[in-house]
Amino acid sequence: MQLEVDTMEEMAAVSSLRKEARSILLRHAEEDRLTRNALPGLHLMRFGWASKPLVTVQSMRCMALVLQGVKTLDFGTTHLEYGAGQFLLSSIDMPSTSRILNATGRSPLLALAVEIDFEELKQVIGRCDTLPASRPQSAIDVFDADPDLLAAVLRLLRLLDTPQHAAALTPLIRQEILYRLLSGPSGSRLLEISRHNSPSNRISRALTWLEKQFTKGFMVDDLARHVGMSPSSFHQHFKAMTGMT
Repeated sequence: MQLEVDTMEEMAAVSSLRKEARSILLRHAEEDRLTRNALPGLHLMRFGWASKPLVTVQSMRCMALVLQGVKTLDFGTTHLEYGAGQFLLSSIDMPSTSRILNATGRSPLLALAVEIDFEELKQVIGRCDTLPASRPQSAIDVFDADPDLLAAVLRLLRLLDTPQHAAALTPLIRQEILYRLLSGPSGSRLLEISRHNSPSNRISRALTWLEKQFTKGFMVDDLARHVGMSPSSFHQHFKAMTGMT
């Protein structure tokens, strides 16, 4: 019985946090578009229509949280769908196809993205007493936002209404968001990619090389050696992270 009460209270808290966050976003994203850098590293999204598939490079390393509506993302053989109260965590640059579902003028997609600065992340990691287990996994995944993460995101959004405090508080709240991501289900993903010689970090460097050199011919084995991996390990981790061979 107590567990049910606690669950209901948490659901009510999450609903209240999302409601206030939607209200702030609507005030500061009046048009159907992506508003970049509403605060440093904070992007606001409001779109009042369902979109056709958009092919692009998922080049922003970020936490993208949906407050209203549904989005999809496809990369490699992976299909992800995330809606209100869920966030997409993207930790490397990836070619992908995104789509907005079920959005209308009266009920637009409302979302935000907080960029991940890996130097900031390393500072936060250095202050943590305990860390999640680091393990290779998909570079892009969807998670449920818990009340602590939502509360931190809401504090960041509130700075849009009090810009006189933004310069001093934005870096602190961004670091709290990183801490909440680290201490939640997404923590192992962030920890793995932040470590310089981890397989995920090496695959990330390989993808950066590919993005810059894709017009040139190369052998996969040479690329594996370029990032300090054996060809077999490179193939294994590349597929695990990107969903592609």
